Amino acid sequence: MPPWHIDRTIGEYTADPSLSDEEIQAIATWVDSGAPRGNPADAPPPLDLASLNEWTHGEPDLVVQMKEGFKIPAEGADFYPSEIVDPGLTEDRYVKWVQIIPEAYCCVHHSHVYVSVPETAEDLESFRLGMGSNTEEIDLIEYAMGSTGQFYPDGTGRKLPAGGLFRFAPHYHPWGEEKIDRQKVGIKFYPKGVVPELIVTAHRIRTGFGDTTGN
Repeated sequence: MPPWHIDRTIGEYTADPSLSDEEIQAIATWVDSGAPRGNPADAPPPLDLASLNEWTHGEPDLVVQMKEGFKIPAEGADFYPSEIVDPGLTEDRYVKWVQIIPEAYCCVHHSHVYVSVPETAEDLESFRLGMGSNTEEIDLIEYAMGSTGQFYPDGTGRKLPAGGLFRFAPHYHPWGEEKIDRQKVGIKFYPKGVVPELIVTAHRIRTGFGDTTGN
C-alpha cells in the first residue's frame, strides 16, 4: 500500500508503488478540503463481491472441518488454540489449490493449517502444542481476512503425505460478541498419479530447545 516503506529516492524497484510528490499533494489537498465526493456519474459500477462462505476456485475434492471448534468470548485477550483432525489420507496426494473458510470472520486475525505424520506419542503431543516435531511438518495454508486461498500454477503444487494429520491453528481476537468458529479447509488435488514438476515446501522446525543435561 503506497506510500510503502522503501525510500523512493534510493535505487530502482520493479513495480514500484511509490507516490510522486504531485500525487501526495493531490491527496493532501483533497483531504484538507473535506474529502469531497466526485461526480457519481463518473464512478465505476459497484463491485460484485463473492460470498465469504464459498470456495473461490471451484469445488474441492476434500473438505476437512474442525470437529469441536472454539468459543470466542465477547471480551478478553487474544488467544491461540489448536485442534487436530485426521483427514483420512491413505496415499500421497498433490495439492492444486487449498483454502480456509472460517465461520467467525470478525474474530479471526489469521489462521494456519499444519500437516504432520507424528511417529510417536511425544511427536503427536509436540504437534498438538505447536512446538514442531521430529517428523516433517508442513505449513499447508495461511488465512487472513480477504484471503482467497492458495492456487498453484500448472506444474507446481504441494505434497500431502499419507497418514498426515491436520492441525488448525487460529489466532482469535474477541470482537464484543460471543462467537463460535468451526473452520474448514478445502483442497483440490491433482489427478491420482500426477506429480507436479515443482513441489512447493514450507516446513516448521521444533521451536523448543534444551541444554546438555536434557532439561
